[in-house]
Amino acid sequence: MGNSTKHDRPVKIFLGDLVHTWEKTGTWTIPLNIGFVGAYAKKCLGDAVDIRLFKCPTELIEAIRTERPDVLGLAHYVWNTRLNARVFEVAKETSPGILCVGGGPIITRYNSTPKSLRRFFEVHKCCDIYVRDQGERGFHEVLKHFMNSGLDVDTIKREGVPGCISASHDLEKILINPALEPLQDLDEIPSPYLTGMFDRFFEQGFTPILETNRSCPYSCTFCAFGIGASKLTAFSEERVYADIDYIVAHSKKCGHLAIADANFSIMERDARIAKYIYENHQKNGFPLNVSIYWNKARPDRVLEAARNLGGLAPVGASLQSTNEKTL
Repeated sequence: MGNSTKHDRPVKIFLGDLVHTWEKTGTWTIPLNIGFVGAYAKKCLGDAVDIRLFKCPTELIEAIRTERPDVLGLAHYVWNTRLNARVFEVAKETSPGILCVGGGPIITRYNSTPKSLRRFFEVHKCCDIYVRDQGERGFHEVLKHFMNSGLDVDTIKREGVPGCISASHDLEKILINPALEPLQDLDEIPSPYLTGMFDRFFEQGFTPILETNRSCPYSCTFCAFGIGASKLTAFSEERVYADIDYIVAHSKKCGHLAIADANFSIMERDARIAKYIYENHQKNGFPLNVSIYWNKARPDRVLEAARNLGGLAPVGASLQSTNEKTL
């Protein structure tokens, strides 16, 4: 690990999947995205890193000001980019040497042009580097390079990191490094459920999210599900069942389960997973209902999985558009 072994303490890392707290209308979900990123980094770097997860921006800001982390990583979506920009600003005001890392589907390999990226970094001046596509491998690379640099932010911005994008301080130079290949065996990512990373979110009544597979064979222009992955990959069935068991055992303050797959029922095994979920509903009273993005083809598989869920999830059909000009 190079110079990273010289640190006399673990590198303190805060990861946030932030939501606006003032509206009080949305359902707060367990931050599965940053959980996967954090669990993979912890597996690769062990005791050299100390990782904490956040959902509430005020809680994160308070922790930044009192505990001064070395690295702050935030998941970017259309609904929280301005919020993230403000939290990055607070982090830099508190600790100018902190590394601020962005990630998420607002930047992909399809819109990574110098012009569009310059616009992003003009708004997000405190974002030092952005992880593109699936985050686990890219964020691990960021941490390795940062630790090997002696925790020097300027080195990271100047030299860049594989799978990431960075900009010079004057925005004259945009460094777009080659994309990293996605993980082909998703079981390489430790379960943030089984490692206990989400326990405090269960205690606060957050809605659990289950991901059984990744990517998407379709190419809807409004969606980023399949970008950065060449084929459908899946967690092992045994891993999925273990996650379900843990979720059921710890969901005392929430009755809802969300499935994150882009096309649940696309795989033959999804009918078995649906049956397992319903059996838990019958035995343990959880989940009371399930939200699902159903497969866009193979109605036979959709109906089999829906029947096995015993009415816990409504069935719908997805259309990108019904406007002939749009199509």
